[in-house]
Parts: sequence; C-alpha cells; structure tokens
Amino acid sequence: MLKVLLVGNSHLAALKAGWEAYPKRPSWSIQFYGSPGISMEGLRHRKDGSIVAGEPRLSKKMLSLWGSDEVRPDDFDFIFVAGLAPGAFAFANDYVKMNGVPNSNDELRGAARQLVSRSLAAGTVATLRQVTGRPIIVIETPGPSSDRFPDEKALSSIVVNNARAFSDALLWGLQKMDGVDDALRQPDETKVFDIFTKPEYSRGSVRLSSKSIEHSDFDSKHMNGDFGVKVIQEIDRSISGGRYGIYSPARSVSM
Repeated sequence: MLKVLLVGNSHLAALKAGWEAYPKRPSWSIQFYGSPGISMEGLRHRKDGSIVAGEPRLSKKMLSLWGSDEVRPDDFDFIFVAGLAPGAFAFANDYVKMNGVPNSNDELRGAARQLVSRSLAAGTVATLRQVTGRPIIVIETPGPSSDRFPDEKALSSIVVNNARAFSDALLWGLQKMDGVDDALRQPDETKVFDIFTKPEYSRGSVRLSSKSIEHSDFDSKHMNGDFGVKVIQEIDRSISGGRYGIYSPARSVSM
C-alpha cells in the first residue's frame, strides 16, 4: 500500500476530517504531521533522515496532536504540503495594493513566484529536501469564505476582473517553487470568483487540536470536513495518474 505524508498547519484539520469522512477508502494510507500557525518554522532536519520539531513549544504541540514530534519522509511514497503557502486571494490583494492593474501574465507569474519563495511552504519544502528525494506536492491554500465579502463592490474591481489570472499565476508559482514536483489547485467546485470559497465549505470548521473545537463564526479562512473530502479526492486522483504517477498533465496551467 502506498503511503502519503501530509505536512501542514491549521488547515490540516479540514483534511483530517475529510479523510475520516471520505466515502471510499483509497488504496493508500496517510499520516498527518504539522502544527497550527507559523510554528512550523521550528522544523529541523537530522542526519538520520528525519525531520523533527526543533523548538519546545512546537514539540509539545505535535506530541499532543500526533503522539510524536518527528517523522522520516523517506518512509513515504508521496509528500503533500498544505496551508503553508499564500492563497490566490492574498496574492491578488497584495499585488493590487503594490502594483495596480497587472500588465501581463508574465508579470503576474514573476510576482507569484517571488511571493511563494518567501513563504513558510518554501522553507518547509527546503527542510524536507535536506532528507528526501520523494515527490513533494504543494496544495493551494483555500481562499476565504465568500460570505465575508457578500458584495463584489467591496472588492477592488481589478481583483474581481482578473481573479482567474491571479489564481492561475499563483498555481504556476507553486508548481515552480524550488524542490516541488507539482501543485494541486483548490477544487473548482468549492470556489466563488476563483479566489473565494463557497460559504458551505467553511461553516463548522474545527481547530487543529486534540479536541474537536469549532472556530468562531467570524472565522472565514478555515474550511470544514466537506471541503476536506474534496481535497482528499484530488489527492486520490493525483496519486493514480500522470507525471511521477501523482499528477495529470491535463491539470497543469498554461497561460
């Protein structure tokens, strides 16, 4: 049986709930490894081929979540990284504030690549690459729930009118991140305007915790188990075909 390692932050909660609720059991197993917030900056690699929580607080949190604060990436066939990269909405907003209207797809791609190169995902992948040559696939971080922005007029028209271009550029940037073999886009059926998530996939989201604690009603960036099912389905599909046996070239972005 193939083995998958899923590394990430608080967004792992949705994927874990999705795995537990997935209607069919895939022909692969999964192990989760991560911690909320930016604490994953504390990951370190060892000469024995493992990665470990290098800071006491991170170690304590991982022990409470998974029973261990270390993992050996070479024990797995595929490694997926979730929640540690900027999402399309954040990219679009930051770009428009700094640059205004995008002039070309190449300009957007360059900005996206620069942004993801500074992300926690890039640092985590670099740490993983110190100890493994296994395929690493980054999962796009979902956009916030659209009910946080019920009126398009509350958004810059530049963001709305160029949403797909921002989304495509970000995915391209994730695919080109150093050490990454590919990237998975947020499932299209969960999206609104290409950079938001449908509200039904955010309601009832839970924290990444040893206890099942829901986020507050004001939280719009975390997703629930229904969203997690959709992402697990994408992982299942990606493992079964395409380049490296994990990704279908038909889903690659061409701009």
